Amino acid sequence: MSSSDPIVIARYVAGGLGTEDLVEYADSTLMEGAYSDYLVAILDETPKSWNTIAPLFELAVRDLGYPVPSFEDAIIQLVRYHLELIVAGTVEPLLELSVLWKDIKRFDLHKDVKHYVGDAIGVDVLYGLYFAVDDLEYSKRDGGIQEIKSEIVAESERWLKNH
Repeated sequence: MSSSDPIVIARYVAGGLGTEDLVEYADSTLMEGAYSDYLVAILDETPKSWNTIAPLFELAVRDLGYPVPSFEDAIIQLVRYHLELIVAGTVEPLLELSVLWKDIKRFDLHKDVKHYVGDAIGVDVLYGLYFAVDDLEYSKRDGGIQEIKSEIVAESERWLKNH
C-alpha cells in the first residue's frame, strides 16, 4: 500500500480521475507489490471502459483495506492534503491552489454559501487570495505576489488548525 492511495481514492470519489488513471493505478499498485484480484481484473479488462473499470477499482481499494469515502469527505481530504503541502513549504502556494481547485472542481463552491464562495468548507479566504493575483493593483505592487503567497500559507495553517 502506498501513502498516496487515499489521495488517489479521494480524487476518484471527487470525480477527478478517468479510466486511464484507474488502469495506471492498478498497474503501479501491482508493480509496487500490493495485490488484489480486482487490480488484475482491471488490467485484463478489454475494452477498458469506465462502466467496467470503476466498479473493479472500488472493489480493489476495499480489498486493499481502504474505505471509499463519501463525496464530502473526499473533498475535505483533498483540501487537507493540498493545504498540508502548502504549509510544509514543499510546493509553490499559488500552483498548489490551482491543483486543489482542479481536484475539487465538481464540488459546488457556491452551494450553501453564507457570505463568500467556498465558505461552506472554509476555503473562502484561500479562494479570494488565489484570485487576488488577478487584481493588478495589488499583485503588481512591490512584494504583492509574495505577500499573497505568505497569506496563503498563513490561511492554510489556520484552516488545518480549525478543520
